[in-house]
Amino acid sequence: MAKKNSGFIGGLAIGAVATILVGSAFTEYWLYGKENTADLQPEAGGMQLVETPAPAAVAQPQPPAEATATPNPFNTGSMATTTDALRLYADAARSSLVLNVIAQGEGVTITEASGNYATYPVEVDGIAWVRVRAGDGLAGWVDSTKLEIR
Repeated sequence: MAKKNSGFIGGLAIGAVATILVGSAFTEYWLYGKENTADLQPEAGGMQLVETPAPAAVAQPQPPAEATATPNPFNTGSMATTTDALRLYADAARSSLVLNVIAQGEGVTITEASGNYATYPVEVDGIAWVRVRAGDGLAGWVDSTKLEIR
């Protein structure tokens, strides 16, 4: 039967890290309570308590940077000028009915989106659409890349 060990071999400084290597000589001492510590010299395969430097502080992962939303320049009531001849569509899609063509350099007023859209400008098929009211009073949708906000 194994004898309970109450002996003290050594100590480590507070916060020190230790590595324990298992082998026959120290295992005998711990399991069978050998009184003669001279038998406990390090040997190949022996058990040793080795003080090792504390690991470097582990860098804490940084939370992802919050995306900063680009301010929407197309606010309801804003004035804009067309930078090219611009088709005025009945809805936010190129497949929609063309209501009119607004000449380059004409002024338009940005209006609220009509319909059930989650974002504004409305993106359809890679085009950001905004709803405008032309100088003649006709309202419809245009490609926002061809507008310059005043």
